[in-house]
Amino acid sequence: MGTAELSLLEMVKIYGTFARKGVFTEDFMMIKKIEDANGQVLWQQPGLKTRQIISHEITDELTAMLQTAIDSGTGTRMRTTYGLKCDLAGKTGTAQNYTDAWFMAYTPKLVVGVRVGASDPSIHFINGLGSGSALALPIAGTTLHTIESDSKLRAEYLVPFYISADTTTDCPAFREKGVEGFFNRLFGKDLNSEDERKEALRQNKDPDKKNRTKVGRFFNRLFKGKKK
Repeated sequence: MGTAELSLLEMVKIYGTFARKGVFTEDFMMIKKIEDANGQVLWQQPGLKTRQIISHEITDELTAMLQTAIDSGTGTRMRTTYGLKCDLAGKTGTAQNYTDAWFMAYTPKLVVGVRVGASDPSIHFINGLGSGSALALPIAGTTLHTIESDSKLRAEYLVPFYISADTTTDCPAFREKGVEGFFNRLFGKDLNSEDERKEALRQNKDPDKKNRTKVGRFFNRLFKGKKK
């Protein structure tokens, strides 16, 4: 988000397709019907044209990834700041030079899209205060918090996702911690395999590990001759 010239309506259509497991709605209408003072229907929304453009297997994968973005990624403030407990998938977006801030979120029954920016791209923030998580996310967070606080609205719009049990993002949730983890990432050492992770844990129990690891050798060279 933030790289292509798309309107907010177009973005809502795209994320709505994810929410409906790949079913795209061509004619998007916000008004369902118009009634007069006596309740007589003056106009009724015609049947919407829909078509399957993405398989539900792919949209399940996308939803699983975008749920992670909410639970532990750039959208985590939806949980920590706004206290949302419902199933939610979404993504922040920041245009180049902070000209636009975006946040998109959805459930199977609701899509929330927020874009903050001026019509003139020369008017923008100059730092991270103009990012999607700083500008757009709070608007969506406040709106969804209000919905979740109302039992009727919560039951209608904040329903759980039903994702295939075979869906997996296949991304190991492992990241080395501490100084050694930082320098291993800095020097390009990646602990991707289970054997490498076990070896890392074994070395952590070895009091002489600092003399053998890349990080240990780095510090030995750095402080060589400085010990008293």
